[in-house]
Amino acid sequence: MEYTVEVKLRILTYNIHKGIGGLDRTYKLQRIINVLKLLNADFVFLQEVDNQAKRSNRDNQAELIAEALKMSHVWYGNVDVRGGGEYGNATFSKFPIQSSRNINLTIAPKKNRSCLEVTVDVPDFGMIRLLNCHLGLASIERKMQIDRLMQNLPHQSLHLDENLILGGDLNDVWGNVRTILSSDLLFDGGQPTETFPAFSPLRPLDGLFFRGSLKPSSHYVPDLKNERNASDHLPLVADFYKL
Repeated sequence: MEYTVEVKLRILTYNIHKGIGGLDRTYKLQRIINVLKLLNADFVFLQEVDNQAKRSNRDNQAELIAEALKMSHVWYGNVDVRGGGEYGNATFSKFPIQSSRNINLTIAPKKNRSCLEVTVDVPDFGMIRLLNCHLGLASIERKMQIDRLMQNLPHQSLHLDENLILGGDLNDVWGNVRTILSSDLLFDGGQPTETFPAFSPLRPLDGLFFRGSLKPSSHYVPDLKNERNASDHLPLVADFYKL
């Protein structure tokens, strides 16, 4: 019996470093757009997205990316930038967004952090709750942020059968976040995949984790030789297939 396999759903997370290259330190947002177009994901989680900041030509990067990808988007800036403007997380979806909110994950006196929560209704998959996070630099800070995030989710999200996708720049240097999500909260995150620094990846700082009926068929960093300097992180992708 022969089967035809097609990519049914693709998820991507990417810290774009404000569109500033990881090696040349030059602002070229088009390199980020080229990567995103090439990967053609259904959901895109971005972190460190600038809005009206001097260092990125006062661009509203979320709007420019949304226009280039022809995707609706939700944008929340959560950190003020010296000299004016802000930056934060942006989530893009090919499917209609049902609801959205920004969950404050700041642990004082640490840097402002947040998680952008979006719900979407996807054919063949049903309702999916998307959690686009940028966690802190300290291990105890990240643990507290995961605790706060789960406490702020709707009651039904605590049931293991609800479809959740949690991803982003988790700053998971030593794998502590992976242990909490996989062992304590029963998420599936695949094998750790190095995403930082982009020119020679050594650390799996970024992650994509799934719960409910969502089971990725592949989970990988794409080979992007021509755009490896677009950011200081590499994008992480998860594909879902349908036979």
